[in-house]
Amino acid sequence: MTEIETTGSEFHLRRWLYTSQFVAMWGQRAWQFSIVIFLTILRPNTLFYVSLYGVIDNLFVLLFGPSLGMWIDKVSRLTAFRIVLALQETLVFISSFISLVLIVQPFDDGPLFYSLLTLLYILSASSSLACRGSVIVVEKDWVVVLAKKRTDWLAETNRVMKMIDLFCKF
Repeated sequence: MTEIETTGSEFHLRRWLYTSQFVAMWGQRAWQFSIVIFLTILRPNTLFYVSLYGVIDNLFVLLFGPSLGMWIDKVSRLTAFRIVLALQETLVFISSFISLVLIVQPFDDGPLFYSLLTLLYILSASSSLACRGSVIVVEKDWVVVLAKKRTDWLAETNRVMKMIDLFCKF
């Protein structure tokens, strides 16, 4: 058996890994697309709110990403994955609800509107950060462990995982 060949159980493991990656990335990309649509519906004459969301989302990753990585290194990977996945899904749910409230109940540009919008930005950016945490756990740790020092297997799995991520961005 060459390095790239796998046993039946490894084939099933890879298939579940790829399926999990696709579902997770598709969900996150769908949310990132949806939040842009929601913000555009809120104020159709300007892209300021969409741009501001992009800036806040990237600032969250820049500011809190290293702390997230250090936290992931301190706890067990399974615990970290469970927490960031549950956090990500909860944050998306709450953000969706806030978006619905903002769209269904039009607000003037007052304190309530800006408070809800700020909360939406923070929760959505936190969701993106949690997604990055799950990517760190799965792609950068679990795949390496599953490869068992087989570089061809690791390279092929990383290639497919990246391909799945890029497809979901499309």
